[in-house]
Amino acid sequence: MKTIYGWKGLLICLSLGLMLGPAGSFAEEVDFELKKNIEPMTGDSQGQGVPVENKEAEKFDDLEDPFAEETKEAPTLKDPYERYNRFMYKVNDSLAEYILNPFAKGYTKLVPKKGRVAVRNVITNVGAPVRFFSSALQGDGGKTKTVLNRFLINSTLGLGGMNDVAGDRYGLSPANEDFGQALAHYGAKPGAYLVLPLFGPSTTRDAVGRVADSLLNPVNYVAPGVSTALTGVETVNTYSLYKDDKKALDESTLDPYESVKHFHGQRRQQQVDK
Repeated sequence: MKTIYGWKGLLICLSLGLMLGPAGSFAEEVDFELKKNIEPMTGDSQGQGVPVENKEAEKFDDLEDPFAEETKEAPTLKDPYERYNRFMYKVNDSLAEYILNPFAKGYTKLVPKKGRVAVRNVITNVGAPVRFFSSALQGDGGKTKTVLNRFLINSTLGLGGMNDVAGDRYGLSPANEDFGQALAHYGAKPGAYLVLPLFGPSTTRDAVGRVADSLLNPVNYVAPGVSTALTGVETVNTYSLYKDDKKALDESTLDPYESVKHFHGQRRQQQVDK
């Protein structure tokens, strides 16, 4: 497929972004799963990855750590709509492969990785109001303060959020909060697993949370055009950073659908427990 460039390509890109929505969730699923299933890699003299030998892990794998913290096991997600979900998973995967991927390839050639990371930082910074409100709704003063401080520092010293000064210089780790987690805080169960058209893996609870997140984002009211543009850029930018991981994910499991569902449940449970 021939890559589209120029203003027409940009307009189509933004339209796709509005349709496809933020690709952050997809990136997190891939990143989380790869950490679980793929061995650490290091570059050899020819630039190709080779597995890192971990003798200590082999020696102590069977020993129980008496000081390890107890972690809550993620509940198995109910999948009453599996037939529909598998169909929509294939549809979303095809859209990403045949429509989004050509844009991402051209974008990767035009924008170096440092630039793409800066774009990601800006978009993350713009989403601070959603994390602020979600943290406040949970009564978590610490996270609410952290979100506010990160936004103020990165918006000023970080040149509009391009640089994560709050994290790199002041050690303020990002607080990844959303309304779905706020609902979980008040006892809402995940509900049925859902693969949303164009948005990817979710649950009935988080689908409601996604709508609330959109309503809580002031950018949608102040500058809806900017919000649409940011969504389009975020979609292509995130995919360009993680498209190789997506390929590795597909090659590392017999059933990508089941793997994504399983680790989506684990990731969301970890976020709720934090």
